Amino acid sequence: MIGEIRRQLGDEASLPLPIRARRDDLSAFYHGRDSTPLWIGTNNIPLLLARMERSAFDGLPAGSYPLSFLRETGGNTDTASKAVLARIELLFSAHFLRFAEDIKVGRVVPRMVYPSAYMPRKPVDGANVLRALMQLGDLADFFEAWEPYNPTYRALRRHLTFYRLIDLQGGFKMLAPGPEIGAGAKGPRVAALRRRLALEGLLDTSFAGANEPFDAALADALRKAQARYGISPTGRLDRQTTIAFNIPIERRVEQIELAMERQRWLPELIQGVALLVDKQQNLLQFIENGRVRATIAAYPNCPDRNAAINAGSLREVTVNPVWRVPADYISDELLEELRTEPAALEKRGYSMRIDNASAPLSAFPWPEFSNRDIAARQDDFDILLAPGAENPLGRFRIRFTNGANLFLFDIPRAPEAHDYCNPYLPASGFGLVEGLGLLANLVDPRVMPVNGFEDLVKRGETITFQPRDDAMVIVIYQSAWITEDGDIRFGHDAHGEDRRLREALLGRSTG
Repeated sequence: MIGEIRRQLGDEASLPLPIRARRDDLSAFYHGRDSTPLWIGTNNIPLLLARMERSAFDGLPAGSYPLSFLRETGGNTDTASKAVLARIELLFSAHFLRFAEDIKVGRVVPRMVYPSAYMPRKPVDGANVLRALMQLGDLADFFEAWEPYNPTYRALRRHLTFYRLIDLQGGFKMLAPGPEIGAGAKGPRVAALRRRLALEGLLDTSFAGANEPFDAALADALRKAQARYGISPTGRLDRQTTIAFNIPIERRVEQIELAMERQRWLPELIQGVALLVDKQQNLLQFIENGRVRATIAAYPNCPDRNAAINAGSLREVTVNPVWRVPADYISDELLEELRTEPAALEKRGYSMRIDNASAPLSAFPWPEFSNRDIAARQDDFDILLAPGAENPLGRFRIRFTNGANLFLFDIPRAPEAHDYCNPYLPASGFGLVEGLGLLANLVDPRVMPVNGFEDLVKRGETITFQPRDDAMVIVIYQSAWITEDGDIRFGHDAHGEDRRLREALLGRSTG
């Protein structure tokens, strides 16, 4: 059998496309000294078909895999010739590798969704995958060890199973619209709400009668559901809650599936410290050794042009950063004052360097400068702004090493419009609200300030700290995510990110 497999792999022109696409990996495995058939003479064919049939519970559409063809092919092994058996072996190995790769690293690469994305694709060595299956022997054991170790991914998969089972049972029943109701209310809408919360596992209705009033237990379960769907947890059934509850379960399932696809892009095992920044939901999760330890507000600077997919390692942490003023800010905001009162700007913390040496702001003949002159000569000088209330970087800046100049900075409060945009800061930045406490988790303990970072901020001195060497940042987008307590949250796709990924996935499955 192995000899025939090797002979067929040597005749590349005669190989079907699925085998030809995986020929290098297949050759590396089947030419190994200890290689054995993985499908012929084993129970793996029905096990793989069963797993592919249930691929919806992996967040993968069963229609992506040729199940009918594989059933027919795998059912012809009893009387098949050696050549046919070898071809069946190769076909199942090829399709197994594609299925395994989809589970591990995703169906599309980030750059198919975001051409400027900086997120290296995890490598998959197909020959090693086949060797792992050979060594484990059992396909179920293989997939248990193979699927992404990421705890968030596995939690999403558990929630996907929960919501898919609800879907198979008929999905969510529509809640009738009506006036806002709360404690003490009775009637069909209260009974329907009780059934809905029980279906989502948030309420025990085993002792509730059909006309049971809106009680404290129901209000508490409703608050949990409202938090799950991104609604203010009032404990009352209002219009916004009714709308969220009436979103079809198919959309909730899709949100989890797309979140799982994005999680497959992430590093296999997040050790040490990681900052997972969710652009859409304005959240930063502080993760330590794979577990979410804290969540704080993080706003992408100008989200419509902010990079959605990114990753990098920690480079430096600066307290009281100095801002290098960009040329367009000089032209738009400072030029008139530079022409008339440069000393007043110096009192507000502005300074200048020419050829890396300090110089007074009055050293340039600003009245003779036009906006075009400033743009043309911006490499000849730097205008800097000292730490203080006017500095847009706030109390700290956290920079990372990557291909997109990613950085985090301090903003004093959440923006009223829910979107933050300072056009004079790079779009690769994220503003953190109340993020000063995060610094202690990112700085090398050997250089930690004795009296903490708040004392340094008050002193106003600019200090750059050496970071931990095991810290990284990942910027991603999720409309479904996992909280510290393991529950799921659903958000809103305000910028169409889910649609963009969905279209990429459709192109992958039909192309």
